[in-house]
Amino acid sequence: MIGSDQLREVLSAVGQLLEAEGKTVRIVIVGGASLNLAGLVDRATDDVDVIARAKEDEGGPMLIPPDPMPDALMAAVQRVARDFGLPSGWLNTAVANQWETSLPPSLKEWTSPG
Repeated sequence: MIGSDQLREVLSAVGQLLEAEGKTVRIVIVGGASLNLAGLVDRATDDVDVIARAKEDEGGPMLIPPDPMPDALMAAVQRVARDFGLPSGWLNTAVANQWETSLPPSLKEWTSPG
């Protein structure tokens, strides 16, 4: 379980590792972790669900499916899992099948047409 305070700590650690590599990866988190980060709940979560990645396009930011996750992100996630004693799937794309079924309306407007 990842507590609210630890959630910010482990995500910051991932960001610091990416920054040290000169990499930037933007992800969209949903579920309990997102509620924690937004301050709407204060409870532990089993994992961090990634539903999308964001990338810059000539028209501005747009969302793309999260898979495949960039190698640099996966390496950082694995290192944080090891360093903080988290399970290997603590950050995952299990909810990515939403791209095939349906995304929430507020996310659809940020996706590429087609």
